[in-house]
Amino acid sequence: MAKVLELIAEAAPAFGSSATRATRTRLELEVCVARPSGNIVVFPMVAQTSGGDRVAVRENRTKSQRLPVYCPERHINRDGWLCLFWASGDDAVVVLDQQSAIDWWSAVINHLDGQLYAEKHRRWPGRARAHGDAVKHQARAEAAAAAFGPEMAKALRQGRLQLVPSEARLLKTPTQPVRLVLDGKRVFAKTVEQEYVVNLRAPCPCTSPGRPKTLRKCGKHADEAFALVDSLVRQQIAEEGFYADMIGKVACCGSMDDCPLAKAA
Repeated sequence: MAKVLELIAEAAPAFGSSATRATRTRLELEVCVARPSGNIVVFPMVAQTSGGDRVAVRENRTKSQRLPVYCPERHINRDGWLCLFWASGDDAVVVLDQQSAIDWWSAVINHLDGQLYAEKHRRWPGRARAHGDAVKHQARAEAAAAAFGPEMAKALRQGRLQLVPSEARLLKTPTQPVRLVLDGKRVFAKTVEQEYVVNLRAPCPCTSPGRPKTLRKCGKHADEAFALVDSLVRQQIAEEGFYADMIGKVACCGSMDDCPLAKAA
């Protein structure tokens, strides 16, 4: 058995789960997900490697067909592979040692916990994950928000930071003013074509009351402000393009409310 799969198998009991060898590059898993009620939900899964140190996982369709074969809104990639590492949209995670095998299992269990939530509530828990190339812009936006402190980063995660207007057609109107608002109050503003935010004399949102620094004089925060707004705009544009490419080519599984594929059907 490939070394990476040995690491996965050895870590299984720590998560109340089991792994059985199928082939040299494949394991059959019984993944146990504990629910708040105390019940245990068992997912028959398959872990597979192409021979390197990256391990992908999907539902074992010979034993269960609980999950959709493909659903971007539930972060299931083509042919049922789970999107585990959402920062890059990958469905395979590198496993090098015992700790990374534990991290892999944690990612799988967390993902399947999300699947159970989506199954019941017809939406993904927490802040929506981006799809396709949009994840790169989402990661950049998160890094920029974190530059202003944990509260700004938290607001982005909670969806309290929003673009106005929010439509992805912004690139078609490059002189359209774009505002980033926090709980309805403007934080930054720019047009799509500008390489900077306006009103650099405004207080930087990273500072506390008293004698706040202006955005212009607060280190590199003017650049981070531009990166935050620009990334969120480009994330929305990429997200719309991701679904536009699939409409008419991929059938909606019907398991999620507000799915763009369902709306286009």
